[in-house]
Amino acid sequence: MKLSRFLLTAGVAVLLGACSGKSKQPKQLTADDFLRPASMVYSSQDSLNISSLVSEFSANFSRQDFAACADMLFKVQNDSVFPLTNAERKGYVKAMSAQFHHIYGIRTSSFVLRSDKNNDVKVTVQIAEDGDLYKDIGTISLSLNPVYKDGNWYLTLLDKYAEGVEQIY
Repeated sequence: MKLSRFLLTAGVAVLLGACSGKSKQPKQLTADDFLRPASMVYSSQDSLNISSLVSEFSANFSRQDFAACADMLFKVQNDSVFPLTNAERKGYVKAMSAQFHHIYGIRTSSFVLRSDKNNDVKVTVQIAEDGDLYKDIGTISLSLNPVYKDGNWYLTLLDKYAEGVEQIY
């Protein structure tokens, strides 16, 4: 009994000694702890080029010209950018044609650039006649991933498993 009381007292003394040292202040968090800067520098020309691609894609999508949309899409493999294959284009057109019977409006709802291969441009599509593009009523969002390669921007569909894309959230 005396031995266990002695061990308990010694343990408490060691804990108090460890805690009585200089108190460490918690780190003050800043925006840098939450926001990671982009890994490349973007110019206004980059933004303009991406906006132009997205606008053209959106105009084609709004007209339900899914073949023209498919012709604008690319994929990244082994650090190279390739157009979709004929089978992939046909599959895209078939899937979009089956899903989108009526399009009542379309807008770019977010534009996030992070790197040369990991970006996210959301395009909101109003599919319900009484929907609202700005309140996300009767809408569906498409996620595009603009990719920069050899001095040009290309549109790809955002795929978290694609080469170079990191899961951010």
